[in-house]
Amino acid sequence: MQVPASQSASSLLLSARPPHRFSCGCGALDVLVTPRSFSAAAHAVPHAPSEPGLAHGAVLELLGPPGIGKTRALLGFVLAERFRERGGEVLVIDADGALLPSLISDTARLYAQHNSYHDSDVQAVLEGVRYRRIDSAWLLIAFFRTLEGWLQEHPNVNLVIVDSLSAHLRPTLDSATRTLIAETVRAALSAVCANGSVSVILSTHLSLKLFGPDQRPSSWSRDAEALLVPQIAERWIPQEVNAWRVLLYYDERGERLASTLSSPTPTLATQASFAMDALGPCDVPEAPLEQSSSPS
Repeated sequence: MQVPASQSASSLLLSARPPHRFSCGCGALDVLVTPRSFSAAAHAVPHAPSEPGLAHGAVLELLGPPGIGKTRALLGFVLAERFRERGGEVLVIDADGALLPSLISDTARLYAQHNSYHDSDVQAVLEGVRYRRIDSAWLLIAFFRTLEGWLQEHPNVNLVIVDSLSAHLRPTLDSATRTLIAETVRAALSAVCANGSVSVILSTHLSLKLFGPDQRPSSWSRDAEALLVPQIAERWIPQEVNAWRVLLYYDERGERLASTLSSPTPTLATQASFAMDALGPCDVPEAPLEQSSSPS
């Protein structure tokens, strides 16, 4: 009988800690993709770091209207991963011309200044961000068909960012091409997320559609109601991987809100409010307490 090899106490402690999770730098949004079980697991290990966020091997879709902050939220995931200790490399796919290398570079330098990093740290961070611009539906199909092989050649990449998946899925695109893209994306995400080492975060648009009094799609009329709906359906999301859908939107007062539309397991929260600053999404600042004036 062979006796198992011994292990150090430190290695056992590290293996029992909660797994690495991807953060966008905003706690209010991170908890929307964190399972409730995470809190109990973190407290089960003494001194384990509390680190809510998206798990490895998951797919996250961020939906929202223009200007709500989807691109900056994706950039938040990129920088939080690259600036963290032992963070992995990130592949950024810019499908709409909004997540430009200049924006990544400028925000990384601002992030470094805000968090007291050195200039050399910024260079190391940017070297671990791989960028690709996609400007057509056919390039989008080619990218997803080759993604699994590309990731095998670049094992240090553990996060793929796509901004915006729906950029080349406009309503004017023919039905056959839209179906081909959806099937290609679904197959690629199923393959790359299967082993749990890579997560994929994508943004998609909301489009304006008209509905009649019977709640059916309608053409323009005085009785029609305009509603924002997802531009692409859920059929591109593979069923065999952990997939999350989070909606970013404005309330009546123009405040930014977020809501978990679907998740594979109950989350720490399903609703959140957030703000935006120069670095991207952030928690809403607490209002200062009013100081009562004392009588003279």
